[in-house]
Order: sequence, then structure tokens, then C-alpha cells
Amino acid sequence: RSRSPEQLADQEQRQGVATTVTLEPEGIRFQSVSWLKPKSERKYKVKNTANRLPRQLPANTLLALSGGNLAQLWQDYVQGAASNPLAPNFPANVSAGLQATLGLDLEEDLLPLMGSEFAVALIPASEDMLKLPENLQPLPTLGAGVVLMFLSSDRSRTEKIFQHLDNVMETRYQFLVEKTQLNGQPVVNWTSPLAGVSATHGWLEGNIAFLTLGAPIASAIVPQPPATLIQTSLFQQVVPDRINPRNGMFFLDIE
Repeated sequence: RSRSPEQLADQEQRQGVATTVTLEPEGIRFQSVSWLKPKSERKYKVKNTANRLPRQLPANTLLALSGGNLAQLWQDYVQGAASNPLAPNFPANVSAGLQATLGLDLEEDLLPLMGSEFAVALIPASEDMLKLPENLQPLPTLGAGVVLMFLSSDRSRTEKIFQHLDNVMETRYQFLVEKTQLNGQPVVNWTSPLAGVSATHGWLEGNIAFLTLGAPIASAIVPQPPATLIQTSLFQQVVPDRINPRNGMFFLDIE
């Protein structure tokens, strides 16, 4: 893929990257650092505030990724991908896909709301949630679901986005959209006409918006997990608190 003079100039702002690999009793530790050239026009914008949303994840979380600013992370990725001829045109595909399937503009509708903490996690569904009433035939179900959480900068605007999504899922994709209560909290459920896939969106304490997709896992986070991921010994071993504050974290349970 050809690059413009501006993209070439942006790539030349970077000077280097270094990584260390350390074998420890708990596993293998990777630590990396990247830096720009002296007097570079480009500046890294980092917020070390990603310590709140991991506390909203249950202890049995299988995978978790968190950060301090989703909008900035996406902007940095787009800028880097544009100057790398080997990188796939992923940003453009995501933007076009959202516009075509949901009628939303990523840059104008979503990212302005996501300029603070975010977390994405894979959570297994409990056996109770996967049970069907006796009069129903068993259908293929997913054993886990994905949740996206973000600290919204504009709650009323986020609510309008949720309402837009409710309308799209109901009218375009024939999902059953239902307002209900979950553990005393108002939520909205989407149920697929083909079964096996469901979604739930709502709010956690402190303007934290969430959307789950896949298996029914919302009850594991609403209003608060009885035991959290950060309290587990496994998490404390692989994500030590020696780096504090931190810009984000990645956790994967492979056992």
C-alpha cells in the first residue's frame, strides 16, 4: 500500500523499541518500551487511570483487557496503521462495517463518549443461566460472553446511542428487545430469533456503561460481582501491583 508524505513523516518520528523477557516462578514476563526521536513533533498521550473497571469483573473472568482511554488508543492505532504499508486496512473496515450494520459513525458517534477508562472481558456463563425450562427443546448455546465496559463522558448521549441500537436490533434484525430488571437494576435485553445469542446493556455505578454479547453473563457483573478478578491469587500473580498507576492491563487464564 502506498503512503503519503505525511504518513512517511509520521513513521520517521519513531526512534526505537526494546523488549525484555524474564523467566520467573509464576511464568514469563515481557516488558517493553518504545520512544520517539528527540524533539519529535509527535507526543504520546498517556493516562495512567486504568484501575477502576477491572474491579467490576468477576473472579472467573477468562480474558480481560483494560485501558485508560479507548478513543486515544484507537487514534494511535489508526495513525500507526496508516504509516505501515504491511498493516491491513482494519480501521477503515471497522468504520464501514459499523455504518453499514448499525448506522453509527465510529469517529462522531462512539469515540467521543469513550475518552476514559474501558475494559473488554470474556466471562463464562453460569450453569443456572444456561438451563432451559422443561417444556423447551435444547438449543445451541454459547458457554461464554463478551462484555464491553467504558466510563461514559456523556450519559445522556450514551443513552441515545443505546436507544438507537435498540431500534436497529428490533426493526432491522428482528431481535426481541425488552426492558427489564436484573438484580434490582434496569437493563435492556436483546434476544436473537435464532436463539443461542443474546445481549444486555445498561449501567453500573458511576456512569459505567456496559454491553454484553453472547451467553447471558450480565448477572455476573450487575450490580457488582460477589468476588472480583483482582482479588484472585492468579490475577495478583500475573498482574503484580509493582506498576502502579498503570495505563492498562491484559489478563488471560489458560488453565
